[in-house]
This record gives sequence, structure tokens and C-alpha cells, in this order.
Amino acid sequence: MADLNTIKYDDVVTSLRDLSRIREGFEAVSGQLGHSGAVMMMLGPFMFALDTAAYQSLTHTVEYKWADLERIGNRPMSQFTGIGKETVEMPGVIYPHYKGGLHQVQAMRELAGLGKPLPMVDGTGKIWGEWVIEQVQETLRVLVKNGAPLKIEFSLNLKYYSRENASTVANKIGALL
Repeated sequence: MADLNTIKYDDVVTSLRDLSRIREGFEAVSGQLGHSGAVMMMLGPFMFALDTAAYQSLTHTVEYKWADLERIGNRPMSQFTGIGKETVEMPGVIYPHYKGGLHQVQAMRELAGLGKPLPMVDGTGKIWGEWVIEQVQETLRVLVKNGAPLKIEFSLNLKYYSRENASTVANKIGALL
């Protein structure tokens, strides 16, 4: 009988922790709806802005694949084999007591946990396409007596989600020629 009570207690604790986590993420995203400042970037429903979660820099990396073809009596010749992985890294900072609240990074984690590609659009109107969240990192700084941070540093790593197949890519290349 003791094992059954322990299981029930553990299940209740786990359920409460999960509900709290989901509530925090929902509150963070819904709290952004009243935001009136300029938007730096939208990733799905999540808004990056100076008075919420502001990224300090954005590093956009695209790999281009080249294969070396060995040739007898000559140097190897390189052949373009396609576009590789495309990533974005966004380190930033949140001052939760100023604006944005304590749960902005939790909202990022909730979006990542959905396991779905998210549309990304920047503040200039550029549509970046669909991206998946690969990693969310959080560092709490300047802690007050109850453990709440006055500063939260975060880093978000994204990877481009391509819906293109080989024929779509071939058609794009053919259009260029």
C-alpha cells in the first residue's frame, strides 16, 4: 500500500510541476499581447522586443557544401553539392522586473517542446521561413533574497526547417540558369 501512495504522490507532484511550467509559459506569451513597443523578431507567437526578451546579437550561419573530385594527374576539382545546415544564434537579456516578467525563457522552452517548426519574421517585415528551436540556455544573474533574478541572460539556437525536396531545389536551380 505504501508503494501505491508514493506513486500517487509522485504523479501529483509531477503533474503540478508540469501544469506550473505550462502556466508560466502561457503567461509569458499572453503577457506579450499588450506589448506596444517595436518588435525585433517574432518566432511563432513569441515576441522579441527591447522591453521583453531582447536579443543582443543575431548570428546567421549557412553552410555551402563542396565535394572534392580526385583527378589523375591534376589537382582535385570541387563540385557544389548543395546548401547545408542553416542556423541562427540569438543571445540576449531580459530584465524581468522592468518588463517582460520572469517566465520569458520558460515560454521559449514550451515552444521548443512542441517539436514543431515555427514561422520567423523580423521587425523589418522580412520573412525568414520556418525554424525549429534546437537549444535554449538561461543564466540567472543578480539574484535577490528570494532567489529571483534581476537579470536573465539567454541564448536561443535555431535551425532552419526546410520543406523543400530534391525536385523543388532542382527547379530553383533550373530557373537560375
